Amino acid sequence: MSGNIFYPLGAGGASQPGNPNHSYELDDLVADAIAVTSGGGAHVLGSYVSLGDIDTACSGLILHVGGVGTATMRCQWSLRKNGSTIILPDLHINPGTNSWNRIPLPLALAAGDTVEVALRCQAASQAMRAAMVPFDANAQAAPGFAACTGVNVSSGGTYPHASPVGNAGTWVEITSSSGLPADIGAFIVSACNDSVPATAQRSRLAIGIGAPGSEVEIYPDMLNVITLSPYLASAISPVVRKALPAGTRVHAKITAPAPNSDTARVGLWTFA
Repeated sequence: MSGNIFYPLGAGGASQPGNPNHSYELDDLVADAIAVTSGGGAHVLGSYVSLGDIDTACSGLILHVGGVGTATMRCQWSLRKNGSTIILPDLHINPGTNSWNRIPLPLALAAGDTVEVALRCQAASQAMRAAMVPFDANAQAAPGFAACTGVNVSSGGTYPHASPVGNAGTWVEITSSSGLPADIGAFIVSACNDSVPATAQRSRLAIGIGAPGSEVEIYPDMLNVITLSPYLASAISPVVRKALPAGTRVHAKITAPAPNSDTARVGLWTFA
């Protein structure tokens, strides 16, 4: 025998540490979700709106967002807890008018915490919808992180300020030369276009680390590039559970089957 042991699907049950049995809070996902409006000017953060209270200590939540009124609108979402502590800063999404995004966030929250959301868009007073589904903390599950940091988020809110990444398979650094500002335990990436892509094609997005010229790929993803908004459909990655020390330099590379002049901005959000 090779030494590999195969179990039938479901063998071992929910008691396995690697197969946690979560409970999900049901009352925070309401019909039609919660109305959220961006600020009264371009790239101005709107008022925070409550998504609900945490009933039981949780190790994460699924953020639901979508439904912007203008198809090509770029948006950034922020979460805070208890009226003051930012736990997710300016997560970039180009949602399109009909898409709905479900974004798992491994954020630890205590029972009784209030979670609020605010929206920033490239035009004033854009109306969208949001909701959340928290899931419980338990002995089987990873404990969750205290907060998320936007490593290369524009202070003006326009988009992630990383240099545009072309699609010819060349590494572009998306952190500064000093690298990550702190140790991290996980990250997500989100990509957006500066303009309407010239070609609809699937492209491979790679995240790498190391000094320029010595990049080592640590995570691969796919981008579905289309010529109708949202141009990069579902362009937020899953949570990538990869521990990286402070000072790590992070890079992005996009490889298209038919390289052209199209570019994307790649943003990085880290959990610690």
